Amino acid sequence: MSRFYDDNYRNWLKTTESLNALRVGLRSFVENETETYHGSLKSKLGSKDAVCRIKCDGKQWQNKRPDQIPKCEVCTRWKALILANHKSATGYGVYWKECFPHLWPTEKWEVAKVYMPQGHRDHRCFDQFDIAALMVLMSNCKHFRTFVKDQQRINKVTRVRNRVMHSPDFTLVQDDFQLFLSTIKEFALLLQEHAHDLKTLPQEIDKMCEIVDNGIEPATL
Repeated sequence: MSRFYDDNYRNWLKTTESLNALRVGLRSFVENETETYHGSLKSKLGSKDAVCRIKCDGKQWQNKRPDQIPKCEVCTRWKALILANHKSATGYGVYWKECFPHLWPTEKWEVAKVYMPQGHRDHRCFDQFDIAALMVLMSNCKHFRTFVKDQQRINKVTRVRNRVMHSPDFTLVQDDFQLFLSTIKEFALLLQEHAHDLKTLPQEIDKMCEIVDNGIEPATL
């Protein structure tokens, strides 16, 4: 219980809760925009009834030469358009093994996973993606540049997440805590016009921090 007396531990706890609050606040926005983006791909590709007949699995594509990949006209067309909207149009750094390409025409999150890091092969809904996955999605998918033109704003939130998740003793010094909270709040303000759930996030974070501090005072332990 002595950790609750440690201000640096409290700073870490408040920062992780703030990141989670940001993730929750982004939910409607990300859900809607992944749906919009998926719809735009379907519109460009046409052939609404096109179906992959061989059930392409991205594991068959990872680190393979083109001649080693099963031929599928449907998935090949989807792949080309998805890559055209990827920050790395060559496909470098794409984890195909995380995806089920045969689901691209019907599942928006299977498309979204192309823009995400590893670890999400079996994930198929918002609740299964952490803040890091959402930040990488918004960084890699050009669709989101309409909302976040300065990629450094996304990168700063990602660095906050990495710092708190990789802290060996779950602590943050005060200066880092203040900087990280400002980074999260500023990102919320950047998107509040498009993500209405983020409009009150700075105030919610301040209230949460107060609750954390008051709720674990020595007198309550």
